[in-house]
Amino acid sequence: MRATTAIWLNITEPLIIQQLPRSQAHSELKHPSKMQLTTAVLLLSASLASAHYTFPGLIFGGAVSADWQYVKMTTNKYSHGPVTDVTSSDMRCYKDPAAPIASTANVAAGSQVGFRVDTSISHPGPLLFYLAKVPSGRTAANWDGDGAVWFKIWENRPTITSSSISWPSGQTQVFVTIPSCIPAGEYLLRVEHIALHSAGSAGGAQLYLACGQINVTGGGSKAGTPLVSFPGAYKATDPGLLINIYWPIPTSYTNPGPKAMAAKFSKLKRTYFGNINYHTIYSQSHNIQQIRYAVLQQDQLQSNSSKYLSAYEKNT
Repeated sequence: MRATTAIWLNITEPLIIQQLPRSQAHSELKHPSKMQLTTAVLLLSASLASAHYTFPGLIFGGAVSADWQYVKMTTNKYSHGPVTDVTSSDMRCYKDPAAPIASTANVAAGSQVGFRVDTSISHPGPLLFYLAKVPSGRTAANWDGDGAVWFKIWENRPTITSSSISWPSGQTQVFVTIPSCIPAGEYLLRVEHIALHSAGSAGGAQLYLACGQINVTGGGSKAGTPLVSFPGAYKATDPGLLINIYWPIPTSYTNPGPKAMAAKFSKLKRTYFGNINYHTIYSQSHNIQQIRYAVLQQDQLQSNSSKYLSAYEKNT
């Protein structure tokens, strides 16, 4: 009961002290009732849940679906707690085995698809998206993504300065563009946010994830690569999962997992950037809006970005 009593003190002590005579308050603090302990635990659970998040709604065609309509219901639907064991099968979709079967959404290759975040992404860390093509004889509804079937389609990168490393935060919706080159058919679309605020020791990284069920229409003939499995793609000691983001300030960061599926950006880089001195220019998307630049020296690329992007649009 020692740990539980400490929880009760942290949450309710100011309230109890104000309501009770001093002698009675100290007596209650030493011997909290079952009801007081239960209330404290519930308050703590609510507080923790509000700091964590899920991805219950699929966004496509300009509309947000009902929760869990097109997303496999996750085990943390109430607790909002993360996956911390990267060797667990929860790493696939974090699916609740007792949950109702979700529907599958029709989306066009090359279109933008997203997830609603409940409540918002509040921790520092990268956002990643994976796809897995449903094998013959299975459906997105009855398949959990086992085997080496996942390929990364997008990931974001941090902003690193001499005083901090940071990622976008506070998002209530996150989006990715479905590659226009992949074959038509049913896929699992896996969203993953890795919270690194406690990642200074192995197993401290928190993974928030979910899988949407989509049927891609149109498309091309290029299969996604490289393929990885969940679990298997990550190790707890990967540099992207075992890192102290506070001190010393990291000078670089590598996302865990495979490289993202190659996009058309290599043509843009070769044709329009030539030998310009840059640190990192990258894109894991076929959508021009998702190209990102990270310039090492001067603002040469930034100042000419409109010209380069216009050229890209004309030649892709």
